[in-house]
Amino acid sequence: MNQGASRYAQRDYWGALEAFKAADVMVRTPTTGLEVGRAQAVLGRLLDARDTLVRVHNLPVAPNEPAVFVAARKDAAELAAQLAERIPSLSVQVVGVPDGIQTQVKIDEALLAPAVAKLPRKLDPGKHTVTVNPPGFAEAKQVVALKEREQQRVTIELRPERLAPRPTPIPVARPAPAPAQPPAVSFGPKQPEKLEPESTGISALSPLVWVGFGVGAACLLTGTVTGILTLSNAADIGDQCPGGVCTEAQREDYDGVKTLANLSSAGFVVGAVGIAAGAVGLTLTLWGSGPDTATAPAQAAVVLQPLLGTGSAGLAGRF
Repeated sequence: MNQGASRYAQRDYWGALEAFKAADVMVRTPTTGLEVGRAQAVLGRLLDARDTLVRVHNLPVAPNEPAVFVAARKDAAELAAQLAERIPSLSVQVVGVPDGIQTQVKIDEALLAPAVAKLPRKLDPGKHTVTVNPPGFAEAKQVVALKEREQQRVTIELRPERLAPRPTPIPVARPAPAPAQPPAVSFGPKQPEKLEPESTGISALSPLVWVGFGVGAACLLTGTVTGILTLSNAADIGDQCPGGVCTEAQREDYDGVKTLANLSSAGFVVGAVGIAAGAVGLTLTLWGSGPDTATAPAQAAVVLQPLLGTGSAGLAGRF
């Protein structure tokens, strides 16, 4: 008791409360209980202080009780009545819950019974957290600050729980598109594509121009090369076969020279036809780009047919 009184005088109220509680546990007298209640009241623990003081006032009266015990009982009763007026209260109203659903209300860490959840509840001054979490509704929390002697009422509105988010769809692997196939090459009649004229007024060149000049140039080159080889080999064969009479051993060389001669002739013939076809295509292109293009034939067909035979080659065409 002396340690508690010393700490209380030094405003070490928590230390004083610990000392007074130790003394009260040992002797349980009205004087020790009164000091415990006073220390609790100074610390703002009004509920605990009032309970302690009520307990002191209700202690059994011993025969020939000392006067200090009588005075302690009286002081405890008076202080308990004063604290009762200072203790604030809080009532909680929950809205948004259908009838028949039991609402769970919790203040700080104390879960209130459903029967008393709507009634005012005595609390110590300070901040308190009200939590409401009925089944099927989202949890609601609210922090309330109470002052001494205050009677506060808080309204908490509940909302149904949010729907669970839809699961993210798993992407389905799709087969890669097949690569584009190159267009088929056709040697038959073909409708020429309608080409937009360029700013110069000349239509785009017909494919006949490219095919004719390309094939003609390639065949003329082939005829020239094979002609040169024919002349070179023919001079050698002429020396070896006077009068065109050759031995069996020289027959193979003679046939080879003859084949080169035929290829050379075929190359010049096909080349000439290709050049002619290119010239015709160029003429048609220039003619189609003139001012009277609208009167030109709407369709044109080109048919080329190679002619190959023993010792001869050629190209037949119809435009």
